Amino acid sequence: MDSIYYNETYPPPPEMANGPATICTLETCSVIWSILTYRPSLPVNALFVALFSAAMILHIYQGWLYKTWFFAEAVICGCLCEIIGYSGRILLYSNPFNFNGFIMQIVVINLGPAFICGAIYVTLSQTIQHLSTACSRFSPRAFYLVFIPCDMISLVLQAAGGGVSSISLGQNTAGVDCTLAGLGLQVITLTLFVCLAIDYAVRYSKFRQMREISISISISSKESQAIEDNEDGEQRPEASADPLTGRFMIFVSFLALAIVCIFIRCCYRLAELQEGYQGDLFHHEAAFIGLESVYVLALPFCTTVLIFPFLKDVLHLSLRKSLLANIYHLF
Repeated sequence: MDSIYYNETYPPPPEMANGPATICTLETCSVIWSILTYRPSLPVNALFVALFSAAMILHIYQGWLYKTWFFAEAVICGCLCEIIGYSGRILLYSNPFNFNGFIMQIVVINLGPAFICGAIYVTLSQTIQHLSTACSRFSPRAFYLVFIPCDMISLVLQAAGGGVSSISLGQNTAGVDCTLAGLGLQVITLTLFVCLAIDYAVRYSKFRQMREISISISISSKESQAIEDNEDGEQRPEASADPLTGRFMIFVSFLALAIVCIFIRCCYRLAELQEGYQGDLFHHEAAFIGLESVYVLALPFCTTVLIFPFLKDVLHLSLRKSLLANIYHLF
């Protein structure tokens, strides 16, 4: 049977075209009968493996340097998932019918952004502690209990859905639905995170304006009193240091960029999976590279190259210790 070449007009038996019992290789079957219907680009996927590896190495070094291990470990896990996933796509280049390569892509490559989301979520609590806890509607500790469990549930749903759908090659809709539920939860959680962050930013802005007015009045009052009393040598009162430094604003800017990238990637994935493995989006590598790979790659580089140098302004505590301490105090 291996000597027969299955082409566009002569398809292989459906149960043998893909899956663990496939009889197909590039020598025996046309690539259009593979689950992707194309050969992934070797140079492009090798480049993504190299770039995610570089981002992971940078996070290992900077996690050690700044002692923000929970943040670093989450992003490292995300990068590792992407490395495994794109390695699977390289296997699919060699043989588009390689079932192991397909599982590596479908199951693992989906999980990377969920890990990085976990790293991003903890920054809101730390930012509130850095600026002012009085402006927050909720205790900073509560954010850990909301966002981290939601992220973990999203992670489990996407992993389980990817596993079921890959084994059934997309024929079992329960696997796709499970993955969609995980992605949907990720979008909802991220939207809630953005809403709470914006709410806090507005409240803090008002608080900051009132504080500046109060400080200005206090300084004017002190100066007037000093002139009236003719108290030579009295030290002029100074305003407290402004936590909104230039470095902190860069931190916030690239954090926002990372969130936008996650939103775009999730919207693409939701649209892709709505059509299933037989949809047009699933069979176009250009769409996958442009709307999945590029935006996910931006995440670790936002947090590594652009955010990490400014973390010492905000993440002044070991995030692992802070996370465990805050969860402990909730109970």
